[in-house]
Amino acid sequence: MKTHRFIRSDLLISEADAKELMLKKAQMLIDQMGESLFN
Repeated sequence: MKTHRFIRSDLLISEADAKELMLKKAQMLIDQMGESLFN
């Protein structure tokens, strides 16, 4: 199984905000990289 690790330096007020931002940034990465992300 291939994994990718997200290391963020964003400072956010709450854990919920951090989770929401992580999901948005992960989706953006998937949209930008497409299938090459899994090669």
